[in-house]
Amino acid sequence: MIHLKVGRNDPCPCGSGKKYKKCCLPQDELRSYSLSAPQDSKALLFLFMEEEFDWDHEQYELIARNIVHSMYPQYEPSVIAFAIQLWNLFANNIRPIVKKTGAMEAAVEYCVAQILDLPVTQSALSEKYGVSVATISKRAQEIFNEEWLFDTIFQENNSQQAHTHTPLLSAERAMYEITNMVKGKEFESTEQLHEFINAHLSGQARQTKNASLDPKEMAQNLLYDAWEEPSASKRVELAIQAIQLYPDSPDAYNILAESSGDLEEAIQFYKQGKEAGERELGLRSFHEDRGHFWGLIHTRPYMRSKEGYANCLLVAGQLELAEKEFAEMLDLNPNDNQGVRYSLLSIYIELNKFEKASRLLETYEENSAYMNYSRLLLAYKKNGLSAKLDHLLDKAVQQNPHVIDFLLGRKKLPGQAPDYYGHGDTNEAIMYVDANYHLWRREGKLLQWLKKHTAVGRR
Repeated sequence: MIHLKVGRNDPCPCGSGKKYKKCCLPQDELRSYSLSAPQDSKALLFLFMEEEFDWDHEQYELIARNIVHSMYPQYEPSVIAFAIQLWNLFANNIRPIVKKTGAMEAAVEYCVAQILDLPVTQSALSEKYGVSVATISKRAQEIFNEEWLFDTIFQENNSQQAHTHTPLLSAERAMYEITNMVKGKEFESTEQLHEFINAHLSGQARQTKNASLDPKEMAQNLLYDAWEEPSASKRVELAIQAIQLYPDSPDAYNILAESSGDLEEAIQFYKQGKEAGERELGLRSFHEDRGHFWGLIHTRPYMRSKEGYANCLLVAGQLELAEKEFAEMLDLNPNDNQGVRYSLLSIYIELNKFEKASRLLETYEENSAYMNYSRLLLAYKKNGLSAKLDHLLDKAVQQNPHVIDFLLGRKKLPGQAPDYYGHGDTNEAIMYVDANYHLWRREGKLLQWLKKHTAVGRR
């Protein structure tokens, strides 16, 4: 086993002048044979691909393997597992003819990034895979056009209740169980590790599994069972059992909150989950793991509590408290896998905290409907009807023209928000306007300007 001897805050040995944790530490951690490191996550992903899926054509399985190679280690294992699931459904049902595998691999990565709100552009993927933006866009649209595909994925993963994080929890559970299984063990080679994992998956090691679990691990396994349970009453029952086994189990309170029909009660449950996570993780984890709070499996339940708590505060109109929670989440996990930057940006704009909003837009400089139309709204609130608005409107409309119709009432928002969206499509527009229309309707002059500048024949 490789043991790192350089401190996280020490100068990086590569000579870059940066701190080790900001430079080569992530890459060095990948070379470790501990299951907490993504190197072993990659091995597990290949096993996951082989054990869980059938492939109708040899080429489709090859593309799945390439997807793992291409997306690792940029993405966490659960995201890559989701990409494999998406590609498997699409490939086996549509049976696409693939001449350039790189184009299809790029399209799958792009679709996953769009669904999960990850900041990935087609131009970046074009450079990464060596294919044109137009080709990626065409292939991605072929996937997005199959709406049944996403309905199937979310129905399989969500059962009777829609949890935004559920599609990734199966892979997270597998990583959690394998991590605990190899904890404290050392392996002389990756081959030895693979043999150990294979034995576990084939059932040879399962007979001693439960006997070795401590109350914390038993509680978390109950909670993973609960997330997959279609019965609401059974989910609550499992959550209560988990609390009895290990009181500081954030996911137990998350399940109780999601099962509650009362906003104030949900707020209290999420708060209890957040406090349980703080006790369980301890101050040391908040210091040492800051910046990686979604990449690490053991910190995710706490982050789910924090997200649920912040979202409920937002619904309750407690914007200052919600702002604090969302900002802390970005500090703990700048990659923002949970997509809280969007809610935080809207809060900043609503509270007239323009400098904070501007800094957030600079930090997450992405070409999406949420960011582009927020830039337009922010520029107006800061400077009124200035010449700068024309350029911002052009960019926003070019990326997603559908937002305008919903903002101006030319189209009505549906009664239910979509489960997924694509870059520049109607669903993306619906999700932005649904979250921000209350900010726009206060700006009558801006809406009149928008109507004038988007009239038929003007653009």
